[in-house]
Amino acid sequence: MPSPALAPHAGPALSPVVVGCMRLPSWGLDAPALRDWMKAALDLDAATFDHADIYGDYGAEARFGEALALEPGLRDRMVLIGKCGIRLKSASRPDVRVKHYDSSAAHILASVEGSLRALRTDRLDLLLLHRPDYLLRPEEVAEAFHALKRDGKVLHFGVSNHSASQVAFLARALDLPLVANQVEISLERPGALFDGTLDACMAARMVPMAWSPLGGGGLFRDDPAQARLRDALWRVGERHGGAAPDQVALAWLTAHPAGIRPVVGTGRLDRLAGAAAAARLRLDRQDWYELLEASRGHEVA
Repeated sequence: MPSPALAPHAGPALSPVVVGCMRLPSWGLDAPALRDWMKAALDLDAATFDHADIYGDYGAEARFGEALALEPGLRDRMVLIGKCGIRLKSASRPDVRVKHYDSSAAHILASVEGSLRALRTDRLDLLLLHRPDYLLRPEEVAEAFHALKRDGKVLHFGVSNHSASQVAFLARALDLPLVANQVEISLERPGALFDGTLDACMAARMVPMAWSPLGGGGLFRDDPAQARLRDALWRVGERHGGAAPDQVALAWLTAHPAGIRPVVGTGRLDRLAGAAAAARLRLDRQDWYELLEASRGHEVA
């Protein structure tokens, strides 16, 4: 299928596959092993690492930063994404009584400072507001974003899990462009195709990132309801040199003209290599609609 017709805003050059670091502490890698894993990921052209302050009970960024400190020169080969705005109950956050969202300027600034310290870096390439805050005051977000941009601590800004209307509401208050929206989308959960999310990204020249791009593994459950989709994934894969079903499912996302970047949360280099190869698959239009039909259970109207 053709490449995206619309060039995105001048945001960071995200790799075709984004490496999700939410479960990084569970990978069982010490700092030297994690450093070597980073180098291998970079060699696979999986050079964008997706973080959030809350990941790993507020500990994943520090684990990554400890490994990065062993070879600081790797920083210039990678794109680092940070997210803030969710506040979780945790032993490390005794002041939080209830899980909530916080888009106040004070919290955004404090969260970024914490992420920079933990990651052992002087800047984030991209900062995302992790969830829509129902008490959001756009002028406060603008204040924080402008200060971070002015001080060189964040180079670009975006959102995560925001609807088209929420993006538009926030964007009106900003002089800086929002360059990305990270949302849930997969063949199992294709709602962003139909609710205006991807349309809004294309109209605003924002790059969409897909979290849970394989439906949290749901595409491959031993579930009769998924048999139709699994069969279609195998059929399309056979037409493309025996590509594995998970690769075909990722290629379905990257074929969309919005330029979707899947966020793949694995510490296994073989799976990361497979995901990187999936970004090079070129599904044709009929392949793409065959998979959509299998996902929804009916042909398009």
